[in-house]
This record gives sequence, C-alpha cells and structure tokens, in this order.
Amino acid sequence: MNYEQVWGLRGNPKEDFKTLLEKEDYIIDENLFYQLIIENNYLPIFVEQDEFSIVANKINIKTILLDAIHSNLTPIFIYGNEHYGIPKNILDLRKSKFEKSYTLELKQMGALQSFNVSNCLSILSYKVMEVFNKL
Repeated sequence: MNYEQVWGLRGNPKEDFKTLLEKEDYIIDENLFYQLIIENNYLPIFVEQDEFSIVANKINIKTILLDAIHSNLTPIFIYGNEHYGIPKNILDLRKSKFEKSYTLELKQMGALQSFNVSNCLSILSYKVMEVFNKL
C-alpha cells in the first residue's frame, strides 16, 4: 500500500509542495482511532469548540488530570485541522464509544480573532503543565 492509498491524497506532498489538501484528505478511520486510544490506555481530550466543550481553566484542567490519574489513563490531546477542526466522525466517538473523554476549548474572541492550532497547543500545554506541577 502506498502513501496515496493510505491517506487518500491526490499527489504526494513529500514530492510536490504545491499539493493542496482537501477536506477529504483529513478523514480518519474512526475504528483505527478508537483502537489506538483503547490499546494505549489513553484518556482522549478533544480540543474543539462545540456544545460539549468546557473552558480550559485551572479547575477543569485539574479535574481532567485527577480523573486521568485515578483512572490510570494517560491524557492525550487531540487537535484538529485549522480550517476543518477535528473530523466529525472522530468527535462522534466521544459519546458513543468512550467511557471517559473531555472536550476543552480556549476562550477567544470569535472566529476571525481565534488562535491558530500551534498557538492553541502552546497555550493549552502551558496551562496543563501549570496545573500539573501543583498536583
């Protein structure tokens, strides 16, 4: 199986930097994703703004970290693409397949003044380590 077959890409970005990724290129097999989470004993923490998300403040982060410790699970943060976010089929697993999971969001001022994924990752990583170091 080659690179294009695995990822469904039209062209190889490793060879052609002009290849543009489309929404379909970000589809992830939900069964493989679920298997990865379960086999590695992860606590999935989706970083997304939606009706299930809670604000990434110190109290919520502490609750998540303590839940992970008490459940003997390793937290794993799942970020989506900047334009499309986390694929819907993956987000749908939160309630249907995972016994425990969280969805965190950073407070921000609308879509035009939002953080990009790398900024979000940096801010959230700092907030998590700040809480973790006090446990």
